[in-house]
Amino acid sequence: MNIIVVGCGRVGSDLANRLFLAGHRVSIVDRDPLSFRNLPSDFTGRLHEGDALSQDVLVRAGIEHADALAAVTNSDPMNAVVGHVAKVEYSIPIVVARNYDPHFRSLFEEFNLQVVSSASWGAQRIEELLYSETMHTCLLYTSDAADDLLCVDLGGRRIIKKKNSIILTILHSTTYL
Repeated sequence: MNIIVVGCGRVGSDLANRLFLAGHRVSIVDRDPLSFRNLPSDFTGRLHEGDALSQDVLVRAGIEHADALAAVTNSDPMNAVVGHVAKVEYSIPIVVARNYDPHFRSLFEEFNLQVVSSASWGAQRIEELLYSETMHTCLLYTSDAADDLLCVDLGGRRIIKKKNSIILTILHSTTYL
């Protein structure tokens, strides 16, 4: 897939690198050229310095042929507008925007954007963990040598499951399917 990532901070640089390592063609846009230092040295995606609200910058990043766009700056208005432009003006089929401040959530909803709100999700997840002593959060790691996932829960158990396993965290238990 051709994917544009707008914002090269902590979230954007990690996302761009994950997509790059998964074999996608990644273009990353940021107005601050120093932000590209957040990327690993072996990242060979395309870097575009400039304002993502500029049509010229978006065109240089490949928006006319993009399959997806992630707007992940720390500016909610920027993420919402860039996401809306990508979806409406360029008909990008997959657009995801980061919601940094929960007070701006309605802006994303007005634009009918897929949104990830780390503050709201984090608060919800912490609330769930506070209600249940038996629920565990698993940290997932992949093995380079095999098709295995290593799940380490907060209780310290190490559980190995196949990559194609679906891991569901449900209130009061972690279920492996």
